[in-house]
Amino acid sequence: MNNDKRSANQIEHDIERHRAELTANLEALQEKLSINGMVREVSQQVRAHGGDFGQSLSRTMRENPIPATLIAIGLGWMMFGKKSSSHRVAVDSDVAEPTAVGVHAHATPAYQSSRAPAPSWLDDASGI
Repeated sequence: MNNDKRSANQIEHDIERHRAELTANLEALQEKLSINGMVREVSQQVRAHGGDFGQSLSRTMRENPIPATLIAIGLGWMMFGKKSSSHRVAVDSDVAEPTAVGVHAHATPAYQSSRAPAPSWLDDASGI
């Protein structure tokens, strides 16, 4: 057994103190993990370290202008190129007029080949 010399009142007081500490910790954790808490944390980090990031980015762009420009063009193409991809036009090999191709649509049915037929000399394997 435990040689605890505390009275019942002292033990109850300690339990209440620990319960209050636990409740405060849980409330602080809930606040930190809430959306508002996360936004607040990110904004504090940006305020604290955003200047460092901006200076580093600026220095990198000055020292490497061509790669930085190519990266910016590539990112812009990725972000804004998706919108125009649904306006592509493909010509079906069996149809004379172009057909619009959507994001999930295909220009030719699955049973039709989109590649040109093989040359006829490949069909004759007797000479090999």
